[in-house]
Parts: sequence; C-alpha cells; structure tokens
Amino acid sequence: MTECSELFVDAVDEGLGILGNATMKIIYELLESDYGIVREDVSKRLVEFSEVLKSIFGPSSDLILQCIISRFYAKLRLDPPVWEDLDEAVETVQRILKIQTEVNRESDLILLR
Repeated sequence: MTECSELFVDAVDEGLGILGNATMKIIYELLESDYGIVREDVSKRLVEFSEVLKSIFGPSSDLILQCIISRFYAKLRLDPPVWEDLDEAVETVQRILKIQTEVNRESDLILLR
C-alpha cells in the first residue's frame, strides 16, 4: 500500500469513527463479507465503497464522505475544494490516489536502474 493510500485509509477510519468504533467495525465487516472490500483496499475500490455507504446510510452518507474527504485532504496538507457533487469529489480523490501510485512505480523503476 502506498503512503497516499495509507493516508486515505486513515482518513476513512477517522470518518467512519464519527459513528463510533463499534459501528466502524461493523461497517468494515459488512464491506468484507458482503462486498469483498477489505479495509486496506478501500482506496483501490473507492467508487464501490462510496456506493456501499450510500446504500447503508442513504443521503446521510454525504456527510460521512465529506468528513472522509476533508480528513484526507488535511493529511495531504491541502485545502479541500468545495464540491456540490460528492461523486466528483470521490473521482478527484481516486485520481490523486492513482497518480500517487504511478509516481511510486516510476520511482521504483528509477531506483532499480
């Protein structure tokens, strides 16, 4: 897992943590048992994760996603943009994670030379 992915998973923990630790653990168990999404893979399956939250919490999932995204940006020391569409925010975070993964791969290739 890349450092950026780890930061995102930490942000997810913090965002889900607003619901309480017991609820967070239940959500992670549900993600794994019903959707095959383990905690460490949330950053790779972000759209699915977002959809699962929407199916569980309905419109309230927006608040949870906003919290997660805000915490992720804070961990990156960035000011989060204001989005009217959270799907756009999720896509932006997904692009950030993808770019970071590509940068890490390029760095690894350079080190191998």
